[in-house]
Amino acid sequence: MFDSPYSARPLPVRVKDLQRVNDPFDTVVWWKDLDEPLTTEEIETAVERGDLQPPDSDRYCVDQPCSRQKHIERIAWLVVNGWNQPLNMDVGVVGMALEPTWFVTDGNHRFAAAIVRGDDFVYAYIQGDMGRLQELVYS
Repeated sequence: MFDSPYSARPLPVRVKDLQRVNDPFDTVVWWKDLDEPLTTEEIETAVERGDLQPPDSDRYCVDQPCSRQKHIERIAWLVVNGWNQPLNMDVGVVGMALEPTWFVTDGNHRFAAAIVRGDDFVYAYIQGDMGRLQELVYS
């Protein structure tokens, strides 16, 4: 049986607390594609215009750089339609040589959408020291 390094079940993480330490609107998350962070205003404008791109759309690039507009449209789609897949997060382990500084390893578009929607919580599979999660995200 495969032993996953992530929590056995998704755990709730407060959006505002995670945003305080990892804000996708203050950091270039999609570094291979963007030179500056997206803005909530860009996402809100796309929602108002109906510029939405489903996550499974072949218009979205997985293996190659994507335009700023494609990232905006993907987040806008998630704002309107939601999602049912938890994020994956790695908070590291205190004392390890390479402690991560960006915790969301999968689901940054979903996390950005949760911020724009004003969600209280996102669910995430967590890898690493739960005490560190508590210290970093909830302190």
